[in-house]
Amino acid sequence: MEVQLANAAVPEEKQRGFTYLANVINNKENLDKLEWKPFREGIEIHPIVIAPKRGETKEEYPSTFSCALLRYQPGASAPEHIHNGYEIVIPILGCQDDRTGGSHMGSIIVNTPGSHHTPSSTEGCVVFVAYEKPVRFLHAYEKHKHYDF
Repeated sequence: MEVQLANAAVPEEKQRGFTYLANVINNKENLDKLEWKPFREGIEIHPIVIAPKRGETKEEYPSTFSCALLRYQPGASAPEHIHNGYEIVIPILGCQDDRTGGSHMGSIIVNTPGSHHTPSSTEGCVVFVAYEKPVRFLHAYEKHKHYDF
């Protein structure tokens, strides 16, 4: 694992084997210091733990667990998708909207296998998301796309 620091000092000897994101909950200034990559239109990703890409052997990488921060711009949404495993979403800045309504900072949402939703954010938000298996998109134009998260 690599260490991503956001305004924190972690001794080098403690940096091996984990990722540490300091002071990021409800802290836009520290969140902005992280490295963000384009993910979908209006959504950026800061990968934390990403499962191996397709084609890599199961022996080398026995887990499909992944987690990341997703940053939604105001009005952004992800396509409707179904969960093949458990997904945990924790808003850490702003509010994420889906079938349950608005989930504000500090909420914990657990999407169970077989559940589906279309997450979005009217005001913009950052969420921590962890899942055990990749999602399956429900619309034909998304089914052939693969995202490394």
